[in-house]
Amino acid sequence: MAQLVWLITGCSSGLGLELSREVLKRGHLVIASSRSPEKTPHLVEEIQQAGGHWIALDVTKDNVQQQVNSAAQIHGRIDVLVNNAGYGIAGGFEDLG
Repeated sequence: MAQLVWLITGCSSGLGLELSREVLKRGHLVIASSRSPEKTPHLVEEIQQAGGHWIALDVTKDNVQQQVNSAAQIHGRIDVLVNNAGYGIAGGFEDLG
């Protein structure tokens, strides 16, 4: 099986983090991302020691396309994109409309 390049967003916890770990175990290349990697240095180190890369990427910013293009330059391509990042809006349902 060919080695794929995965860009996974929302890797500071949960599904994104576990998927990054599993994809690396299976021998693929991982570019993990989160809004604030400086808040999880132990996870960044873990992924990097396993052969992955970790980048700061905020999917809510206007320059997200530029950030993704920069990520693609790490391995020259992105084969699989997992857009797992999320953000919440706090407030009553009737106030959010």
